[in-house]
Amino acid sequence: MRVSQPAATPTSSTPPDAIQELHIQRYVSAALDEVLVNSSKVQRNAVEIQQRVLAVHDRLEKEQAIAQDRSSSPLWRNETAATPSEVAKIHKKVADGSRTWWVVYVGREPGLYTTSDAQIKGCPNQQYRRKASKKEALNFYKEKYEAGEVEKWVEVY
Repeated sequence: MRVSQPAATPTSSTPPDAIQELHIQRYVSAALDEVLVNSSKVQRNAVEIQQRVLAVHDRLEKEQAIAQDRSSSPLWRNETAATPSEVAKIHKKVADGSRTWWVVYVGREPGLYTTSDAQIKGCPNQQYRRKASKKEALNFYKEKYEAGEVEKWVEVY
């Protein structure tokens, strides 16, 4: 998109001052064109950055709200949860059978259970998943543990 008028072409009868002015007009015209192109690129980049900043802001607000919910309760405190190897050792002798396994990864006592009610009841922000086999449950617990998502919450009296 050109803003300026096309400059006239100098002829042999054109005075030197007019030729110099024509060169200046062409230079200014080219510079304005470049500014317009660059400003539209900057505007697109600014919109993209603004969208990214808003997404990060929303995510941080959600994380902060979750953290505030967990820390504002004077009745609960976070403690160290069992490692995947400790959980595997506890369930080593338990046959897999045809039972459903519950993986509690945020609760009173994170680990594997055949019923999850006692480990999550009343616990803030409890999280658990049902798995079809003990092996699948152990692998899921290990993934959550390695991702830093396993939390043990203990009531404080």
